[in-house]
Amino acid sequence: MTSGVPSAGACIWQWKKSIYCTNNPGFEEQVAELSLPVVQERIDRWLRVNGYMPSDRKDEYCHFIETCLPIADDRRRFFEPWIRKARPHVGYQLLCMLSAAKLFQSVWTTNFDGLVARAAASFDITPIEIGCDSKDRAFRQPERNELVCVSLHGDYRYDLLKNTGEELQQQEADLRAALIETLKTHSLVVSGYSGRDPSVMEALRASVLQDDVRGKLYWCGFSDKPTDEVATFLHDAKDKKREAYYVPAAAFDDVMARLAYHCLDGNALNAAKTVLVEQKDSQQLRRVPFLVSQSELTAIIKSNAWPIRCPAEMFEFELQQWPEKHVWKWLEQKTEGTGVIAVPFKKVLAFGTLDSIRNVFGDLIDGDIKRVPITDRDVRYEDGPVVNLLRRALVRGIAAKRDLTTDGNRLLWKREKYKTERTGGELFDVHQAARVSLRRIGGKMFVAIDPTIYVPGETEDNADAIRSIRMGILGYQHNDKFNSALNEWRKQILTRNEPTVFDFPPNSASFEFTVNSAPAFAAVHQPHRRKVEVPEGFGRLILHRGIEVPEPSLRFANNGQTETRDTLPLRGLIEKRPFDQSIASPGGNNGIKVAVVCPRAEAPMLEQFLAAGAQTHNPKRGTKEEYLVPYTGFESVYRAPITFPTRDDSLWYTLPEIDANFDSQQGALELSRGIRDGVSALAAAGRSVVLIFTPERWRRFRGYKTDDEFFDVHDFVKAYCVQHGIATQFLDQDTLGYEDKCRVWWWLSVALYAKAMRTPWVLDGLDADTAYVGLGYAIDQRAAKGKHIVLGCSHVYNAQGQGLQFRLSRIENPIMKGHNPFLTLEDARRLGETIRTLFWESHLKLPGRVVIHKQTPFRRDEQIGLKAGLDGVRELELLEINYEPTLRYISSQPTRNGFKEDRFPVRRGTTVKLADNEALLWVHGATEAAKSNWTYFQGKRRIPSPVVLRRYAGTADLASLASEILGLSKMDWNSGDLYSKLPATIQSSKRIARIGSLLDRFSNASYDYRLFM
Repeated sequence: MTSGVPSAGACIWQWKKSIYCTNNPGFEEQVAELSLPVVQERIDRWLRVNGYMPSDRKDEYCHFIETCLPIADDRRRFFEPWIRKARPHVGYQLLCMLSAAKLFQSVWTTNFDGLVARAAASFDITPIEIGCDSKDRAFRQPERNELVCVSLHGDYRYDLLKNTGEELQQQEADLRAALIETLKTHSLVVSGYSGRDPSVMEALRASVLQDDVRGKLYWCGFSDKPTDEVATFLHDAKDKKREAYYVPAAAFDDVMARLAYHCLDGNALNAAKTVLVEQKDSQQLRRVPFLVSQSELTAIIKSNAWPIRCPAEMFEFELQQWPEKHVWKWLEQKTEGTGVIAVPFKKVLAFGTLDSIRNVFGDLIDGDIKRVPITDRDVRYEDGPVVNLLRRALVRGIAAKRDLTTDGNRLLWKREKYKTERTGGELFDVHQAARVSLRRIGGKMFVAIDPTIYVPGETEDNADAIRSIRMGILGYQHNDKFNSALNEWRKQILTRNEPTVFDFPPNSASFEFTVNSAPAFAAVHQPHRRKVEVPEGFGRLILHRGIEVPEPSLRFANNGQTETRDTLPLRGLIEKRPFDQSIASPGGNNGIKVAVVCPRAEAPMLEQFLAAGAQTHNPKRGTKEEYLVPYTGFESVYRAPITFPTRDDSLWYTLPEIDANFDSQQGALELSRGIRDGVSALAAAGRSVVLIFTPERWRRFRGYKTDDEFFDVHDFVKAYCVQHGIATQFLDQDTLGYEDKCRVWWWLSVALYAKAMRTPWVLDGLDADTAYVGLGYAIDQRAAKGKHIVLGCSHVYNAQGQGLQFRLSRIENPIMKGHNPFLTLEDARRLGETIRTLFWESHLKLPGRVVIHKQTPFRRDEQIGLKAGLDGVRELELLEINYEPTLRYISSQPTRNGFKEDRFPVRRGTTVKLADNEALLWVHGATEAAKSNWTYFQGKRRIPSPVVLRRYAGTADLASLASEILGLSKMDWNSGDLYSKLPATIQSSKRIARIGSLLDRFSNASYDYRLFM
């Protein structure tokens, strides 16, 4: 497949789809995404009902090619375009290198593409091609630098193509005899072959199971376990005393790459590496700077960041002996209360006077204390050691000059208390506080101030109470109130209309920080809004420019009207229909069956709740979900029948009681076993989704944490069910008591519909030739250190925002930087190959463009490896997407005299360029998507954090990238929210990584994302 030739399985689905679409014109788009199980099930169901399925499913290939292409010449024409465009991928090239090294003498293939011979032409190898018309050559002994290439199914250029049942049975006896003779003395490596057709398997059995054979047998399969036919074959080979092995998760290209790395050396190994990661000028990654058009500005947003000039130098010295561990903590303890700040970075970096540094470290200092410059590279990362050193010095300088209290790290607070709060019968003093950060933007340093609160005496025991206090105060600090709090701290810290100087140590003038009096502003162009005039002299404060990207639309099923689009998911479901509803009727019953796992005591309560799913619920006005539309019952909304079981139904499983005397660990393990037994009992009952109810009285049994283990019942059960293809929905007792039933049933119904492998809505307007990929990581705590990082997800989304099947795979050689794992070049190349294969399997073509999202930077080796693995893809976009931890912006409204703060926050879709390859995007923000001329802010919590985009490769314009991310933020089918705060690519990879870390095996097995929801 990686060379551009479809697999037998992919061909079967193309033929099935052709039959379906020929008989159901108008449904082509709804069944275009063949990787989705729901589409495959619908097509199969229609084929069965209408008599198109073979009686023997093992013979699907022969059956469907004969049904679609009964004439031999038509079969040749079907394959001819693939063969003509195919190019030998890295596996074929490495095979030729291994042949030159005398590891392989012959290749026996059921393919008819001639790719082995074509690859050999680029090397010092002479291919001896043998087909049905040249079978006599099969018995000649290959000479030096010759590679025998046998086509067991013929060759489309010369022979009648052998790919129907009758033709397969006529496999030439001479070729079979030659294979039997060859395997008497040679080992056999089987790769990329499923064992589908009987004639070839019979030839292999006759060859391998003969007496007195000396070669070994390695069957490399793509899945964890062999098929029944292959397993029987390997078992029989072992009975014949032949060494036989099944190699799981071993695709052809990967097998060849591993053999090359292991078996080749010297110039041959270097040549293989060049093939795997070939760096030609035309293949170099391109990175185009972000551009923002200089359009008329319609809005100005104010940041919480002030330009700052930091010290240009620091002290550096070496220690005679370093602590064996906890170096940071040791330095903090060593310098506490001394007027010295020190951090480790190869050597000790410090601020303070020379005398105070010598007094603190004394004889531990090895050599001289030197003044060294602080470079741009030193302050590149906000969490880097030099930025840490600068921030701590600044915070202490501010505290000393303005008579504030500080933790000496990030936090400043006023000495007098702001108020007293009572929570859980306990009183807490609350102080107004500010969190200080240093942030590099476009080559310049800024200090950011984030108003917050400080509660003295926080401990593990009262942390929840204090968190509740913090949320109660800050959660309602909306745009105008946040601006007031920020202005209060601005007055407290800075001098009006002139720069403010802070030094460290205080009053020493040793290391000085100079902060501007005015913060940075950004000018934004919004479509369809009037231009605003900037007051005289204000323009110098506008340091950044941005645009507002329109709200993406969603597509729903055509209900006879021309308009099938809407910006609001729930309104689209009501007024249009679910996207896949038009293909829900052909071919039989489309009902959704829900099974239930629930304790006996709560069964009446849950049964009553589920009965309300068929009723109408109106939104409770005044809640934070003001965009809700009336829920009119499941069947009315989704046009699909749903069955909820009653307590005496076979689809209702009663969970056994848990001993009330169990501790959290005993109870959690017992609960997980009970749920697992219930799911297993219901697995064969024809259910669509299993609903799992956990009562409030079992809250302490939902998981436990010890020094050696963290166990979460939800994640454990999800991981178990994923492996068995069972979709699940957890339901807490809290949900049943939620006052707004409309909200509850919208959220639950969308999730149930999606988990029943249905498609409620898709995106409209993304580039059809682009694939979107989310990468996530998980930790396998049971694995040995150094082998415990697991690639949680290489999850591909298509242009409609539908998540295709994805694969989990282990990172073989993780590179740890801080707490984050990164890929070696080879791991990244394999990952690129996986993405390439996933898309090819679905579309039988490569995407013209691949956009990869992840939450950590792309190191250089990752960039090169991904580019190599995605060979043939024209454009590669690599984007780091993360919550911006530091910067906050305040929205404003124009007035006659300038601007005033708005009641609503920055608008969703606002995109601000910070630097050539860095930008902010408000995925979360105010929007009019719910109603025209009516502003809605989802959640109504404080002011929204933007996400920061950092581009490592790519050429797309900033507006297009922002629009894609906004669209993907509306593709979380696990809720009825207008959007998620991160795109689905990131959301799904995080969720999959967490649960995926519990899966027993990490291989190339594919999963449907909805099983993890």
